[in-house]
Amino acid sequence: MHPLEPVIVGWLASVICTLVDAIDDSDDDSPVYYTDESNTDYNATNCTNSYCISNEEYVDRMMNYIFPKFWDWVLIASHSIIFIVGLIGNALVCIAVYRNHSMRTVTNYFIVNLAIADFLVLLLCLPFTVLWDITETWFLGLTLCKAVPYLQVRRITLHLLD
Repeated sequence: MHPLEPVIVGWLASVICTLVDAIDDSDDDSPVYYTDESNTDYNATNCTNSYCISNEEYVDRMMNYIFPKFWDWVLIASHSIIFIVGLIGNALVCIAVYRNHSMRTVTNYFIVNLAIADFLVLLLCLPFTVLWDITETWFLGLTLCKAVPYLQVRRITLHLLD
């Protein structure tokens, strides 16, 4: 069980209760009939959510959608390991060349340049890609929606040209 699951279930239950109260307080108590393509009539007076399913099934659907699946956790864990190892490794390369005067050669400056480029790829591409893959949506605003893909393409292009 996820540690936040009871909190979210409580919140979803309160939202559902609020929606039920709002439906019960409506002025029009007459049943509402909906028709689908098969021309079958459905009585929607007992619906408490937009799917016309029981509240328990609705909460189960929300929990399945909100919480990452097993493979999502594998993706998060592997990307986190790559992120941490990449940051530490690239930082150590830069520190080693900076501290040792004998390592300040043209070849090592090129390696430092690649380490910095890789550092920026890790910072600009990896977190946003994982977030997008897990949530399957973008909720960081319009500015970042435009800026992040631009910076990712720009950074990778410069990385390839290095």
